[in-house]
Amino acid sequence: MGKKILVLIVTLGLFATILAGCGGGQTPTPTTSSASPTPTPTSSKLTLAAILYGHANEGTWDPAGYQGLLKVQKEIPFELSLSEAVSSQDSEKAIRDWAARGTNIVFAHSDTYTDQLMTVAANFPNVSFIGEFGIDPAVKAGEPDQVKYLKANAPKNLVFLGDTPEEGNYLAGYAAALASKSGKIGILQPFESGTMNRYTNAFVFGAQAAKADIQILIVYVGDYLAPAETRDGIKSMAQQGADVIFTELDDNSSILECAAQNIQCIAMYVDKRDLDPKTVLTSVVQEWSVQLKSAIEAVQKGTWAEFRDKNFFQPQNLANGSVHLGAWGDAATEDLKKAVSAIEAKIKSGEIQVPMDDAKPLSGEKLTVTAILYGHANEGTWDTTIMQGFANAEKLVSFNLNLNEGTTNQDANKAMTDWAGKGVDAILCHSNSYTDSAIEVASRFPNVHFIGEAYIDPDSIVGDPQQDKYQKANTPKNLVLAGVTPEEGNYLAGYVAGLMSKSGMVGVLQPFEAPPLNRHSNSFIFGAQAANPDIKFKVVYMGDYVAPDLTRDAVKSLKEQGADIIFSEMDDNSSILECAANGIYCITPWADKHDFDPKTNLVSVVSDFSVALTGALEAIQKGTWDAYRESNYFTPQTLTNAGTKLGVWGDVVPEEVKTAVAAIEAKFKDGSLKVEWSTEKLAE
Repeated sequence: MGKKILVLIVTLGLFATILAGCGGGQTPTPTTSSASPTPTPTSSKLTLAAILYGHANEGTWDPAGYQGLLKVQKEIPFELSLSEAVSSQDSEKAIRDWAARGTNIVFAHSDTYTDQLMTVAANFPNVSFIGEFGIDPAVKAGEPDQVKYLKANAPKNLVFLGDTPEEGNYLAGYAAALASKSGKIGILQPFESGTMNRYTNAFVFGAQAAKADIQILIVYVGDYLAPAETRDGIKSMAQQGADVIFTELDDNSSILECAAQNIQCIAMYVDKRDLDPKTVLTSVVQEWSVQLKSAIEAVQKGTWAEFRDKNFFQPQNLANGSVHLGAWGDAATEDLKKAVSAIEAKIKSGEIQVPMDDAKPLSGEKLTVTAILYGHANEGTWDTTIMQGFANAEKLVSFNLNLNEGTTNQDANKAMTDWAGKGVDAILCHSNSYTDSAIEVASRFPNVHFIGEAYIDPDSIVGDPQQDKYQKANTPKNLVLAGVTPEEGNYLAGYVAGLMSKSGMVGVLQPFEAPPLNRHSNSFIFGAQAANPDIKFKVVYMGDYVAPDLTRDAVKSLKEQGADIIFSEMDDNSSILECAANGIYCITPWADKHDFDPKTNLVSVVSDFSVALTGALEAIQKGTWDAYRESNYFTPQTLTNAGTKLGVWGDVVPEEVKTAVAAIEAKFKDGSLKVEWSTEKLAE
């Protein structure tokens, strides 16, 4: 079922009647219509249609825009129509409907409508369009995906109002730091995006200007309206000591929750003092009437072209009054008000410039990291390996870890998008099969860091068009790759098997016949042949990473053919159990399985992902990501960096084997020995 578009048509005379009938102070309630919106222009008045994401009389964002229109309407007569509750998906239709009916002006009150607005504007050159943008497009002129928004490239009948309350947010941050008695304040940010980051960073800069040692907590609630998450976020920050909360959310729940916690709140978009003057310290008010009036006036006077030439992008700032602090709450002292007023004067004079920083804000909290897992953290060998990697990394980097378990390839993109939208610092995609999704989602969330995985350094592959997209120059700047390259460890494991096999035959259980897995098996076989040139081998392809019944049959078959050591690349413990049942030995991958059966498991090839994880997470924490990525776009697992290594020796491995293997390992580390990276299926 399609979403209904709510429509309100207000003429100046009707508006006065509504005010009189409602006691003069209430916002008129929009009426619902299932029919297409139709303006009723007259010969003497302009017609203007406003496209709203929510409702004119609900929340904070849309009332700010609506109230701005009503203020302008008192000075410039025009008929006002509203399309409410318009999603981004429905916005082009709503905009086009109004333009097709000859509306003079279409105002789209959300920067999520920008592309749709530009598309429709190009089709209706005689309608004036007013959009919104979170930053002057000229600032981003060097970015290819931003070029279309420049004045020279946008339709001539389109201008942008700046959604740029940063100067007001800076003042709010300054006030919050001065008002805080605990020295710790909090921020509720809907989600992590360039625009919302700029909002938050401006507040942070202001707070730090007031108190350099102020501690700042940030909670991303995942949406503009999230009452339950708002409650939990404020409660958590209050428990950590925050006594002033800045909310960027589009409802009143933040104020209610702050009141419940007996702490102060700073609201956004409209003045919320009257809702609770004891709790609301102040509000950052966006006065859209300032920008709207000049654009509407240009249409009225027929001076649009001249107006657009000088005002294609109209910012909100303290100097023009389009952003300001609202009424002070009861808790604001006179000293605080005077101090904030002095800072406001410096911003207006140009002495203080508020940075427009869209990088993800750094807070006093731990990093937040999400791991996307194909299986489960406490099952098998592959996913338990990454959990051990996180445990090792946590010794050096402080972070909170979220898990998204049992994630299929089909669900990976959605899972990454959901977590990125919540504003986590980093997403680890623990499967090479997730890489394409990681690249796509990373391109949409440039301020979230992504750690993907690859079986080989993409930049080492030349002449393969299918691999070009994975190379450093062609992937998003917020993505790095952890190598799944245990070949040197596998070679050592093969050397162990070659030395210890009494039958002269070893077996390999390989999940599938595929180039990366062939390399894993081949490196084991090369090691076995280096230890015993006469060694024979047999590879069984299992058809899956977990296949207990097939594992049982394969181990039994290999034993019957003479194999007395099995190298298993499977993602469970069934290989060890079956080898024990058949009285032969096993060598396992990924995680150390010595303790599972030290009599059967000769050794394990351990992949330590903490090497790649620690480097990437430290770079995020220290703000050195770009430099880190330049040198470490692909972090391989090698014996030298301990990304791959042999685990604890089993009970039956003699000292002479350990000594011989140590000598081979030393050759790898000094560069005198290298593993041949063969992807071919070897002849048995």
